[in-house]
Amino acid sequence: MVVKEVRLLNFRLYEDQSIAFSQKLNLISGLNGAGKTSLVEAIYYACSLDSFRPAKNRLLTLHGKDFSNIWATIDKGEVIHRVRTLLTSQGKQVFLDDKICRRVSDFIRFFL
Repeated sequence: MVVKEVRLLNFRLYEDQSIAFSQKLNLISGLNGAGKTSLVEAIYYACSLDSFRPAKNRLLTLHGKDFSNIWATIDKGEVIHRVRTLLTSQGKQVFLDDKICRRVSDFIRFFL
């Protein structure tokens, strides 16, 4: 599985950011507080539907915003898939290839 691209909207400190990744090796660097860990957290969230930090979903949304989105383009076995996670104060909605995933187990099974 290869993450090809991530787009973040109102996620942590990212208001609207798209990042494309190389097929081979990627290096994430920057000053303290620049958002390196937030980017890794977004990738992790897009694949596992959870944060590796002890945080509630509402804390993942940029301060002052009502929602956040994570989009990821994932190459899995030479098939390209699109994942979208919408986080609101009411919870999260997950879409795989533009279809809503009703159960987390269905989504997680996709990555096994």
